[in-house]
Amino acid sequence: MKLLFENWRKFLNEGMKQPADLPDGIQVRIEDLGGQDLVFMFVDEETGKDVRRDADKMRDKWGWFYGFVYIRPYGKDSRGFDCMGAFEVSSTGASSGWGPMLYDLAMEYATKNGGGLVSDRQGVSEDAYAVWKKYMDYRDDVEKVQLDDLENSLTPEDADNCTQLSSIKWAEKSGGEWHYKPISMLYRKNNTEMFDKLKSAGKLYHESSI
Repeated sequence: MKLLFENWRKFLNEGMKQPADLPDGIQVRIEDLGGQDLVFMFVDEETGKDVRRDADKMRDKWGWFYGFVYIRPYGKDSRGFDCMGAFEVSSTGASSGWGPMLYDLAMEYATKNGGGLVSDRQGVSEDAYAVWKKYMDYRDDVEKVQLDDLENSLTPEDADNCTQLSSIKWAEKSGGEWHYKPISMLYRKNNTEMFDKLKSAGKLYHESSI
């Protein structure tokens, strides 16, 4: 059983799309939208524009290829808690298999510039939930920090409090307790491995940085 688990984890990690897999003419851009809101997206390396902006050109050159992850500082909720200084994923979308690369990049940024990365606190799609579950179950290189809810259900301290509406919704939908759901956690990636790979492969748009 242990060997089966190790092989499955290795398959998941090795199966993740890498910068070397990106099509010719595609790079990743990190764009500051103001107020520390950012988007990590696949762009045309000639123009730096999101590949979604020219549907005809996109289809001609790359097929239905696209990807984006928007993040923002969590800020403070109505009770004054800041979710341990996390950045929150606010919107995502990607061609099949290409989302995790951008998630990794966003997590590296959020860890270096804040407390880490959390899922959207209001609602999470099935595809996004699957990504977070892989981080929780199979990514030994990612630190997972259990967050509490606003009522201190898990710990008496307030420092780990965060809105858990998404986790509660998933618990109601799939069963189990909200704090066993992957989206109840804060994730940290204490290296810049994906950023470094993109940079080495010449796949970062020239204005990009973390």
